[in-house]
Amino acid sequence: MGMRSTIGEPAYQPVLTETAAGGLRVLVRGEVDIDTVGAMVTELRAAEAGDANSIILDLSGVSFLDSMGISAIVRGALRSRADGDRLRVVTSPAVDRVIDLCGLRGQLPLS
Repeated sequence: MGMRSTIGEPAYQPVLTETAAGGLRVLVRGEVDIDTVGAMVTELRAAEAGDANSIILDLSGVSFLDSMGISAIVRGALRSRADGDRLRVVTSPAVDRVIDLCGLRGQLPLS
């Protein structure tokens, strides 16, 4: 069984921020749980600290969301309401299920 070299390949990043039309997009992929929610919150707070007109929390690549993840989304939405309502959340089927189970469909700034 041979080994494959990963030298020179970019490391997998479950959360990254990139510029989007008129603002920033925080892109989250994979599972959002106790091990990864901190990276999502850190990137979201960094985006909030800037002067972007809009912030998109893109969860379209999320396959699993636990209670810490939904809590982080709710806290981000509350901060956004107090700071110009810049946040919009893009969901995946896995995220939609948790939002619906928690009864948050009308409470979050969903795109």
